[in-house]
Amino acid sequence: MQRTWTRPAISISVVLATLACVPPAGTGDSSVGTSDAGLDAHSGVDRQQPADAADVATDHLITVDAARATSCAHDSWIAVVHGQLVDESGAGLANAMAQLCVRTSGTTSQLVCVRPATTEPDGRFGIVVPASARCLTRATMRALLPGGATAASYCEVTLTGQEGELTLPDPIVVVATRPATGLPALGDPAQQRTVTFEDGLEVEVVPERYYGSDYSALAGRRVDPTATALCFIADTSEYSGIYAFSPEGDVHDTGFALRIPNTTSIAANTAIDLFVLGGLSCTLNDGSLVREGRWARFGDGVVRSDGTVIEASGTNGLPCFNWLAYKPTP
Repeated sequence: MQRTWTRPAISISVVLATLACVPPAGTGDSSVGTSDAGLDAHSGVDRQQPADAADVATDHLITVDAARATSCAHDSWIAVVHGQLVDESGAGLANAMAQLCVRTSGTTSQLVCVRPATTEPDGRFGIVVPASARCLTRATMRALLPGGATAASYCEVTLTGQEGELTLPDPIVVVATRPATGLPALGDPAQQRTVTFEDGLEVEVVPERYYGSDYSALAGRRVDPTATALCFIADTSEYSGIYAFSPEGDVHDTGFALRIPNTTSIAANTAIDLFVLGGLSCTLNDGSLVREGRWARFGDGVVRSDGTVIEASGTNGLPCFNWLAYKPTP
């Protein structure tokens, strides 16, 4: 069955080449806390390499054979994904990056990350899934604005019962971050220093242990999920506070100690649960990787006796820069 459709506002490059990322031996997809995106990052594969001569440019028209392969027994067969990236005001985000990573079904299951699509002026994008990766068990969208101070959004894609062309039901919001207000000079990258963000959040950073792109570009801010629709927040009342960071990056060895302003007036001496969102790579202190788009509890904090700050250190430190959340321990 040959399907042809027209999307007036979109000009899409069909990506024929993909990056197949196979987990290291001994790491199963069913392992608790395993993040395929993290495994991809540690493999040294550049998931954002430019399109090559094999790419086929189209002008507002995509023609693709979306017929299900007879060998696909799984109920999710996706040939094309299209959607939209927007900023926090709801306006389309031009020249942003939308990337689809899928876990294929079968005995030779692999993580395949399709080369990123660049959004049109209205924020819309279209991604053609290579034929060899259309029989799916799961899929996640990654979205951000390259070169800009934005946190990466990771949205799990609902696959059950989907076949052929998939339109994401809601735009993906890309959140802006703000440069750290207190960023000591790099100096000796092996030395710990306090990095301060706009509302007084403090993180004890050792630059050489930050597996990100650039220490000097560290940015972050507190985000109100009731004002910004985030695909990875199902219940806006679930967490007492949420922070977005950029550039995303893993922390080697023990996590970075942090001090969170107690702006939500949690009672003094209250125990706090700390959470991090899995992304490109986020390794917990036990060595497990947090699955992209999923929250994982990484440690405990406590509200100081004077009620002003939530503190966490040692094995309870921040394991990666991506998204941080906290709430009182039940």
